[in-house]
Amino acid sequence: MRKSILIISNEATVRDMLANLLADAGHRASLAGSGEEAVKIVTNSAQDFVLCEQFLPDCSGVELKKRLLRMSPKSRVIVLSSFTIIRSSDDVLRFGSSDFILDQRELLDLLEAAGEERAPVAEPVTDEDLKKCLIDTIDVLVGLLEVNDPFFGGNSHITMEYARAIGEAMKLPKEMVDEIVVGSLLHDIGRVGIRSEILTGKKEISEDEYNTVKSHCENGANILDTIDFPWKIKPIIVHHHERYDGKGYPGGLKGREIPLGARILSVVDAYAAMTANRPYRKSLQKEEAIQELHKNVGTQFDPEVVEVFTRVVEEKFSYHGVGAKPRILLVDDEVDYLTLLKLKLVNEGFDVVVTDNGPDALVLMERDHPDLVIADVVMPEMDGIAMYRKMRELPGTGDTPLLFLSGKDETSMKV
Repeated sequence: MRKSILIISNEATVRDMLANLLADAGHRASLAGSGEEAVKIVTNSAQDFVLCEQFLPDCSGVELKKRLLRMSPKSRVIVLSSFTIIRSSDDVLRFGSSDFILDQRELLDLLEAAGEERAPVAEPVTDEDLKKCLIDTIDVLVGLLEVNDPFFGGNSHITMEYARAIGEAMKLPKEMVDEIVVGSLLHDIGRVGIRSEILTGKKEISEDEYNTVKSHCENGANILDTIDFPWKIKPIIVHHHERYDGKGYPGGLKGREIPLGARILSVVDAYAAMTANRPYRKSLQKEEAIQELHKNVGTQFDPEVVEVFTRVVEEKFSYHGVGAKPRILLVDDEVDYLTLLKLKLVNEGFDVVVTDNGPDALVLMERDHPDLVIADVVMPEMDGIAMYRKMRELPGTGDTPLLFLSGKDETSMKV
């Protein structure tokens, strides 16, 4: 079958040679000498295959591959190394045949193999797959809402992890565990619209403001009421501030009148809050927070849930709430990747500081003394290597460990 193939190389002889080879095999070849030329061609005509040299005059092959795939997701983009650099069979094993072209004579075989790689036999998508995808999506979206909040960043995720662990330890049905997981992720969605100074407690709030805070339970349920979730999460969200003795809100429910998911969420939400910093107090240590839970057993909290959670914390979360959060400095000029990496680290309980360039990173190192620096190698203003050398000269940062990022998931950057 005839294919449309775009060849991108800054060497005209290479372009012409490959074009002739493909034309002889019956394929249609388009030629580009730079990334911008390639973008114009793909804008006007989607390509079945794109053969892209790694080093181009205006961008790298890896960067261009990402851009072209965003424009034409069905295209198969293959990054070429220089023909004079990589040829041996050992390199094939190291890089993978679909990442680098090793020999002109193997071009057609490679195209055929790459085409086969694009069309694996798909496994049927089950309801459980879709539910997991939905939960993961909610986790990321809620996390992105919180990620830049110095006090609530990562709160919904860790609350969810605690709640999931309790549900599994109590051997609840999977459907109910998922229900509690989603309810935990969305339990504070009703805070949207409440002024931050009220939520952070930087000053004493009035009775009206306190009533506004209390309304977030029912507001959250109302916000989600139009969504047909496969789980009954509304009772969990509405009642997660009820107390076991009936003195909570909004319904004044007591004991087993309170839905189990809400009783679980009440415990883990309180624990997560106690072990996190707030403007008006430092975080409690794990042992102190557990003691507070036990002091309020039978009044604020369900005794059985507290007992199970105490065991779960020791078994699965022994590192949470122990000492100050380790601080990590992230340095990367790709804002989308920087945000997602920050989200992952915040969700794991780290204190994360970010910047998109090397000079600012050096200032932050002197000011904040991070426990770890994670930096991209390739950055426009100052690359990671230059930043590393200057970092070693700064007082107090010479021994700070530094982890370099390369091409993320790009096999072509393994070198």
